[in-house]
Amino acid sequence: MRAIAGCFAFQPTIPASCSPSFTGSEEDVDLTTRAGLSPPTYHVLTGLPLRISPSAPGLYAARATGGILAAGLVAAALTLASLRQRATYLVLGGLVAWTPTALYFTAVLNPSGLELSAALLVWVTAILLADPDGLPSGAVAALPWAAAVGASALLLARQLGPLWLALIALGVAPLLTMTRVRVLARWRTMRLASIPVGVASAAALTWLAVYKPLASKATSDAFDVSLLRAAAITFGRLGDVYTGAIGRFGWLDTPVPRSVEWLWTGLLFGLLGLGWALGARRVRIALGVSLLVAVAAPPLIEASQLDTAGLVWQSRYTLPLAFGAPLLAGHALDRRRPAVDELRSWATLCIAGVGIAHLAAFYVALRRYVVGTDGPVWFLGATGWEPPLPPWLLLLAFIAALSATGWWLHHVVSSGGGAPDDQCEVVAPRRDTGLGTDLVIRQ
Repeated sequence: MRAIAGCFAFQPTIPASCSPSFTGSEEDVDLTTRAGLSPPTYHVLTGLPLRISPSAPGLYAARATGGILAAGLVAAALTLASLRQRATYLVLGGLVAWTPTALYFTAVLNPSGLELSAALLVWVTAILLADPDGLPSGAVAALPWAAAVGASALLLARQLGPLWLALIALGVAPLLTMTRVRVLARWRTMRLASIPVGVASAAALTWLAVYKPLASKATSDAFDVSLLRAAAITFGRLGDVYTGAIGRFGWLDTPVPRSVEWLWTGLLFGLLGLGWALGARRVRIALGVSLLVAVAAPPLIEASQLDTAGLVWQSRYTLPLAFGAPLLAGHALDRRRPAVDELRSWATLCIAGVGIAHLAAFYVALRRYVVGTDGPVWFLGATGWEPPLPPWLLLLAFIAALSATGWWLHHVVSSGGGAPDDQCEVVAPRRDTGLGTDLVIRQ
């Protein structure tokens, strides 16, 4: 793979057309790669197509496999969020959380795609488990299993999975009342769903203990400085990490336009500001904790390794923690209905803004590979790299996908999510629903 991409990696002005064809010997050879530090789960799942067909079609099938896995987890998160009545802003929070960088890594062959999509599902299900009010009973019953799938995938995606899961739990903990904790502890479905999470936790911790992937070896990029100075250096990189979390493609060599960064920043801080101003006390505490964790934990982790590994932290590593803030802000606004109903038009504008930003980011990433960043701005029809599908068809397909997603999100916003209040009725008493009451709700 180094021979295929070596001519344009880290060189954004050079298109991918410089690379040789994907041909050669099909014999197995031993190679050293840092990809082996992460647990084997993702590599097993995406490696099966390559095992069957070690060729260009097998490579595309492997990428498609990873993309389908990630898309399923993201779709599950947004669907569960949309099923709750008054779910406009929780869904919007998920939309703002899912940045162009997050979308990009679900489309390439990288375990970060699985990690990011699993983290989004964990955040959404954790918030809904803490406060299931407005969810139909069928969705409540599915929450523990959805959370188990997301948590297990997060644990086994990359090395820091166990730490990320613990920090997500810390961020959501302020939402929980003691009554809710007792309901969850007594809920049989919750106890059953915790079994696969326990198995995945044991497997992840065993991997860390046996193979020691977090043990950094000294490199030439290491910094011989005090821990305090190391923290000052890593916290000084927060601005670069933030912009990279919005959109940076290729080998971290192709950023999105500044206009996309500004637009996304406006949407994010608008949502966070409204959530903080209008949120209830418990939600504001959870929002503050999640922001503190997302901002402080990554630089501290990097600072602890600066004397051996150097500056290695990438924006994609922070995103699993950063998802929590916009989701909790959205949850805060949903809990303030009908006081925020007049903001519905703003939510619609946010959906349009996110769609425009994703389209611009996709165009920039596609242009980087087809003609390079110095190539024609309007590159469709220009001579350059030819992907398996023509660039114009890829662009049209992406626009169609954005339009379909935008239509669905607009429907969620206009309807308020879930079923209208007058379509819900109490029909029978029943225990073990996880609702914190003995009522079954029918839509």
